[in-house]
Amino acid sequence: MLLINREITNRFVLSFLHYIPYATLSAMTVPAIFYATSSPVTAAAGFVAAFIMSFFNRSLISVASVACLAVFAAEIIVKQII
Repeated sequence: MLLINREITNRFVLSFLHYIPYATLSAMTVPAIFYATSSPVTAAAGFVAAFIMSFFNRSLISVASVACLAVFAAEIIVKQII
């Protein structure tokens, strides 16, 4: 079934369509982050580390690696405190 049979030229619609994949990915990923670790504190550490790395336009591999290391370090610190 064809819904649109011509090229979309409206700038607002094009901009909206451009960001849909990012919004969908964020809506699925962010909640999973906070349920993937043993503590919301360690999850927040990984999220903040990933956010900072991505803010500075780092690659996906480096963002994921730093986030994992931040969670790992936070897990060790939390276990030492508790």
